[in-house]
Amino acid sequence: MTTARPFPAHLARHSRHARFWNTLIWTSISVGLALLLFLASSFSSLAQWPTDPANPLVICNAPSYQKSLRIASDGEGGWIVL
Repeated sequence: MTTARPFPAHLARHSRHARFWNTLIWTSISVGLALLLFLASSFSSLAQWPTDPANPLVICNAPSYQKSLRIASDGEGGWIVL
């Protein structure tokens, strides 16, 4: 008569050393992902151009001919210069 073994048999016999390393690796991954999420959500981005319509941002004020300029409507009555 044979004794019933848990399936799969090799997973039931983890040593204390193997469990320690497994726990350490998964804890490190969890802490790293939590830190990455915290850092990614803590940075804010701000526009680097003025929002005052009376004082617009000068794209280029060179006196010579400006080549390959493109203008597109922003849909709100303004223009975007590309």
